Amino acid sequence: MKKLLALLMSVTMLVSLVACGSNNDNTASSSEAVSSPATETSESNAGTEAVGETSYTNQLIVGSTTQITSDMMEGWTNGAQNLAIFTLLNHGMDTVQWTVEGEYVYNPVVLAEDIAATDNEDGSRTYTVKINEGLVYNDGSSLTAKDYVFEMMLYNSDEFAQQDGVDSTEGNRFVGWSEYNSGESDIFAGVNLLGDYEFAVTIAAENLPYHYETYDQLFRPLPMAVIAPDADIADDGEGCYMTGDWSADVLSTTILDPATGYRFNPTVTPGAYQFVSYDASTSEAVLELNPNFPGTWDGHQPSIEKLILRLTTSMTEMDELAAGTVDLLSGQAQGEIIEKGLDMVDEGTVDYLSFGRNGYGAIFFHCDFGPTQYEGVRRAIGWLLNRDDFALTFTGGYGVTMDTYAGYGQKEYQENQALLASTLTHYTLDPEKAIAELEEAGFTLDSNGKAYDASLGGADEGNIRHKLLDDGTLMPLTIQWCSSENNAVSDLLVSQLPGEASKVGMQITQTVVDFNTLLINYYVEIDESERVYNMYNLAEGFVTTQPYWYYFSQDPAYDTYNVVRIYDDELTALADNMSTIPYEDEEAWSEAWVALVTRWNKALPSLPLYSNLYHTFFNTKLENFTQTSTYDWYYGIVDANITGY
Repeated sequence: MKKLLALLMSVTMLVSLVACGSNNDNTASSSEAVSSPATETSESNAGTEAVGETSYTNQLIVGSTTQITSDMMEGWTNGAQNLAIFTLLNHGMDTVQWTVEGEYVYNPVVLAEDIAATDNEDGSRTYTVKINEGLVYNDGSSLTAKDYVFEMMLYNSDEFAQQDGVDSTEGNRFVGWSEYNSGESDIFAGVNLLGDYEFAVTIAAENLPYHYETYDQLFRPLPMAVIAPDADIADDGEGCYMTGDWSADVLSTTILDPATGYRFNPTVTPGAYQFVSYDASTSEAVLELNPNFPGTWDGHQPSIEKLILRLTTSMTEMDELAAGTVDLLSGQAQGEIIEKGLDMVDEGTVDYLSFGRNGYGAIFFHCDFGPTQYEGVRRAIGWLLNRDDFALTFTGGYGVTMDTYAGYGQKEYQENQALLASTLTHYTLDPEKAIAELEEAGFTLDSNGKAYDASLGGADEGNIRHKLLDDGTLMPLTIQWCSSENNAVSDLLVSQLPGEASKVGMQITQTVVDFNTLLINYYVEIDESERVYNMYNLAEGFVTTQPYWYYFSQDPAYDTYNVVRIYDDELTALADNMSTIPYEDEEAWSEAWVALVTRWNKALPSLPLYSNLYHTFFNTKLENFTQTSTYDWYYGIVDANITGY
């Protein structure tokens, strides 16, 4: 059980084996020794029940090395734990649900009948939605068609776009979106309110066909009574518009107020769980069961009364699992942690699940700023690191080295693994190739504008390469690297990359900040006047519906998707082509995906480091728990229960 390298040996001829590390790469089942009843009771006022000689509390403590931010509302970019929170709070009443088998299905709990699609004469398509009567939020307040319509009116409005760094492109495929989103029109022509329990949306003809057409039918409610209490929605037949007290200032108060704003304190929600508290000083959040949740799409009623999401460290989290101060550690990637967890499994004190990661760990670049705006510099960095040794050291054998924008558990990767191994460039330590890339990119001069002389030493001795820019100034080959604290990937990179870079005249300067500061202040919500950093080590978990056409869009409206700021015409065209491929045409999609990731391998907006065979360890008191590469723990926990409950 302990050494799982054998499970991966079948791919050794195709890709290099690497180890699966801890979740301390800041991405975004096994059990532990059971805590004493006194210890567990101190964590919660939830009831206990005797099971044999052991008394359990009906709660689960979920540990993660990814910090939780104060953002509890969608629209802002957050780490993996925040995604878990607002999924648990909000997504149980969606019209379409994601299944453990990796499919979208209609949700009969919400829908009175299947969504009806009508093709219009102008080529557009209208979806008509009828919801069941009697649906309520966690506080017992009524949930009607207006709540589903309000979600679209809010998240696509100019008023919402004026808030703090939000994404307001959710309904960009609907008729009239551009006019409504820009504030040119108060009417959202593609959204219609048809009654108390019926609404419709119309997809513009130019946005059809669409690969993820089922996703166009996914709607979720949002409480207008909380976010816009003195506003209403009207529809005179030309589309919906807001009436009453509706403005950016109103939203600034109801959403952004630090004490009461919905962004930080979402007290009225429709999901399986409801928000209780968040402590910024400890990065801990508490959720409890929504007493009014009607159940999941397949008739299951969640039973775990309380979820506590707690910050851990990679050095101590397995000890916490053993001590009972943590019950679940999801997606462990670091080899030594997995080994320790599997030892605990052998002892019978914990349980576990393993699955291929639908994502990867990488060095991410900002491709529009500083030296990393040149793809030759990005490729040079790829030639300055032995990624196979790096991955093996970090993951301990529980993973693979990736060469492109793919995850080991991703369906497209599994289908095309052999082809990619024979066609993609496998970047590894080769200083001569790095120098060739840098020279081709124009970094051939020293600080005085003379030909660069490697015999004078490297960047550590002050001999840094420079490039002559069109404005006559010299750009130094200095990479500003921002990394998060207590990060095992950062520690390993420090020992390998800067030294090799110095030898070829590249200076890499590291700055360490906390994860939330890195993510929010520097990587995502960039202050253009104060940009400093152009390299980050992070991890990305892929969503189940990958909208590549947004990720590689050159429209600034999609910068919240295209976070690396890669503006590559070929990538953009290849991604745009994928958006119109019918979902059922798996062969065409697979071929288009290969073309995209092949170009990506050369443009290299990120340098992949590893993708893992993830291990989730959890307390044996947790039963009926499922997690896969596309069905994360926060989906599986809704179906699970604590022994005896």
